[in-house]
Amino acid sequence: WKWDYAETESFRGYFDAEVTELADGLGKLAISGDYESADVSQQYTGTTHFICDGGYYATSQEITATTTAGGEVTTYTTETSYSEPVVTMPASLSMADTWTAEYSYTTRSGEQSYSGYYSEQYTVTDSTSMEVKAGIFPVFELTCVQTTSGSNITRYSYVAQDVGNVAGQTYELAAFNP
Repeated sequence: WKWDYAETESFRGYFDAEVTELADGLGKLAISGDYESADVSQQYTGTTHFICDGGYYATSQEITATTTAGGEVTTYTTETSYSEPVVTMPASLSMADTWTAEYSYTTRSGEQSYSGYYSEQYTVTDSTSMEVKAGIFPVFELTCVQTTSGSNITRYSYVAQDVGNVAGQTYELAAFNP
């Protein structure tokens, strides 16, 4: 499976994801991207390890990124492990479904290490049809309230059954190859 995402008006860049391994319910998702804003650009690659059993559960992630800001270039690698597998997407969705992805994590970058707590409360708020660069999809609108470091951020995304993320506030699906 491979997903390619393209920019929207508020985001200049791209990112993609591809399942590179899947056996006995365990998998690896390769991710990469390139984006820029007025004074910052970033290129990254990484791998998310997951369990595919009644949904999509992230278990760990490694990312290498190069960021350019104000003429200064910084390259770093992070390794993140979760206290338990995190349900990021149930196997099926229905109107008014809710679920929470809560976890504590440890991220290592070079000699530095930090831990934290993260929570995402998802609610299916609408069912509609959406046209993006990759085609027209029946989608569920998800409202997600993220809590980290004591602050809440609300974001919206659109998910199609058997496809995954179709669009968000800064991206849309440009190509999908199951």
